[in-house]
Amino acid sequence: ERELEEYSLADRIWVLSDFAKKTFIEQGISESKVDVLPLGVDLTRFRPLESMTVPSPLRVIYFGILSFRKGVQYLLEATKDFSPKQLELNLVGSVEPEFKSTLAKYSHYNYIPPLPQVELAKEIRKHHVFVFPTLEDGFGQTLIQAMASGLIPITTDHCGAADFTYLKDRKSTR
Repeated sequence: ERELEEYSLADRIWVLSDFAKKTFIEQGISESKVDVLPLGVDLTRFRPLESMTVPSPLRVIYFGILSFRKGVQYLLEATKDFSPKQLELNLVGSVEPEFKSTLAKYSHYNYIPPLPQVELAKEIRKHHVFVFPTLEDGFGQTLIQAMASGLIPITTDHCGAADFTYLKDRKSTR
């Protein structure tokens, strides 16, 4: 209630995606008060390899916080029956404490602790697909970093994904 009261008193509310804006409007906040200010991506760092062939196994990556809110449990469940010859799953990021027991139930993934952005950009380019199964995310910068790196994205509509397209002839993502 307090949060809604603060929103009603605000002159402007800035959010990171049209998805986030929609959630405010659904909670009764006037559309005229909510503006979208999307984040960007450093295209000098996050870029595809010059050439890529699709070898076996398919290399899939998730990077970000490993948590229930990010939907990582669904990614683990969906990929558990693939053989290592078919699919390699790499999870990069910090693990929320309440998610550790769920993560321990699976053994078919490789875990990589959080990486500095320069190293993360290099790691991303070793993969073919980025899966972002988020349940709620106001923007999802990892999504555009993966797309800028040439990965095929698989995501939900519970983030700002609908706000972005990856077209080489466009200078802007909006």
